[in-house]
Amino acid sequence: MNKKGVWLKVSIVIALVVVLSVINIMYIDISPASFSDWLANFPVLAPVIFLGLYIVRTFFLFPITIFYITGGIAFGALEATLYAAIGGTIGAIIMYALSRYFDFDVLLKKYTGRRIKNIQEQLEQNGFMYIFLLRNVPIANYDLISYAAGASSVPFGQFVLGTFFGSIPMAYLYGYIGFSFGQGEYYQGIIITIIVLVATLISVRYMKRQQKKRSATKG
Repeated sequence: MNKKGVWLKVSIVIALVVVLSVINIMYIDISPASFSDWLANFPVLAPVIFLGLYIVRTFFLFPITIFYITGGIAFGALEATLYAAIGGTIGAIIMYALSRYFDFDVLLKKYTGRRIKNIQEQLEQNGFMYIFLLRNVPIANYDLISYAAGASSVPFGQFVLGTFFGSIPMAYLYGYIGFSFGQGEYYQGIIITIIVLVATLISVRYMKRQQKKRSATKG
């Protein structure tokens, strides 16, 4: 595909994201607080509904952090972490299976270029550990990781374990942020937010260092 075609597709995606964001802000206003208030209408079924929406979210690439924070507000940090790990893993398995079944490897390489190829190579070499680390980087797209893993040769068991245990740290931290702000304990939420940012920087630096080592070994 030529550069004009690539930029056209990118522009369309960006425009779509902007339109959906504006619609959300002006008409739907989906936020962790409003989502949590809605769940409160179903006290008995709330956990089941939350898990179901968590899985459905996967198909719409809805930001997973909103679910982390919402869970903390609605259920508390610990309970929300359990739901997040279970729901996130089930959704990730579905994306992994779809990627394998429909051979998304070709599409990923065609439209995402070298970056996704590097991720796939790391997944194939480091499996569990690399998935675990990626699940703890907020800027890494949760669902794209699942697609990339399904399109690579990473074993299913390593993918599931890496996703489940890798989801726990960020789910707890974001869940605690939601719980803290929900209880009016803003200073605790701010502290946890700082911890998340530091953890993100450390994870990103570690993965970049590993990538440089790998490139040096190849050279």
